[in-house]
Amino acid sequence: MRLRRDRTVQEENTSVKALELHKEVNCITDFIQECEFQLQELKQQKEKGPLYGIPFSIKNSLPCKGYDSSCGLLQFQDVLDQEDCVLIQVLKKQGGIPFVKTNIPQGLFNYDCRNPVNGQTVNPLNHKKTPGGSSGGEGAIIRGGGSIIGLGSDMGGSVRFPSSFCGLCALNPTVCRLSVSGMSIPIDGQPAVPTAIGPMAKDVDSLALFMRSVLCDDMFLLDPTVPPLPFKEEVYSSSEPLRIGYFDNMSCFPAIPSMRRAVNEAKKLLEEAGHTLVAFSPPELEGGASEMFCKLAFADGGLTFANKFKGNIIDPHQSETVSTLKMPVLLKKMMAFFLKPWIGRADGNFLILSSKLASLPDVRGFPFSSYSAAD
Repeated sequence: MRLRRDRTVQEENTSVKALELHKEVNCITDFIQECEFQLQELKQQKEKGPLYGIPFSIKNSLPCKGYDSSCGLLQFQDVLDQEDCVLIQVLKKQGGIPFVKTNIPQGLFNYDCRNPVNGQTVNPLNHKKTPGGSSGGEGAIIRGGGSIIGLGSDMGGSVRFPSSFCGLCALNPTVCRLSVSGMSIPIDGQPAVPTAIGPMAKDVDSLALFMRSVLCDDMFLLDPTVPPLPFKEEVYSSSEPLRIGYFDNMSCFPAIPSMRRAVNEAKKLLEEAGHTLVAFSPPELEGGASEMFCKLAFADGGLTFANKFKGNIIDPHQSETVSTLKMPVLLKKMMAFFLKPWIGRADGNFLILSSKLASLPDVRGFPFSSYSAAD
């Protein structure tokens, strides 16, 4: 289903479809009641934005005025956002209409999609499977036809995994290509592993329409940290063959056969379309990739992340991570030393690095750390 500028909320009857799907897969955390009022306001405007009347679903962690961005944590369930994050403001200025917020795993740091506040979201293609995470609610609602396009966020695959699990198209843009100002995140101190916001849909043209629309002066003025570079239509529309590098395996994170097959199927299709594919091998880091990721993602040993779970019901899928972060430092070092040969590099490095707790205050305030254009 592709997007058209003349599509409206009424024509698609999107809210009804979303509600029916929600009863089936449990993908929605909030219905944004102001969406109909926003549509009526848009109809009165003489100039219609490029996203006029298009309903958008948005991930729970993207602030929308009057609704919470709890990230599945009980103590923040009724802490309502006082304003829209920058990207939602831009989306509205371009005529887009946010109509629902969608489910996420508790604390976002998980590839399933369940939490004690909103429960388990399942994959509409197979209810015994997960839609992925952490933008799993987005994957489920778009795949099931309850939304035609939505916004997720991605630090370690949180847009890419749900799109893969649900058979969708998605774009994880270069960091800072789209504003993340105001977005809620449950982990502090991640400037070296920043999060990006990206669109998810059923076709590439819808993603291009979104990027073309929001890479505009409104966003560049609201968030001066975003480079003022508009969408390059001439590059997107060009028929010139591309030279594309690819790899299908990494020694530190071995790919399973199905992943390697998917990469090589994509390679074949691109070559048939006239593009040149060049194989290359990523640098051999000997476990350094997982170690580097853990150091950058948990710069304080995970202290502030673990503290977010105090007084919470902890989802079983998060309990192992939270329990590890809360262990005494000496115990974690001992476990890492003895278990690393058996549990693999990534988990072993996680144990080692999470044992190096720093005494870092939660400097960005309540309830979460959040990116700000003023930072």
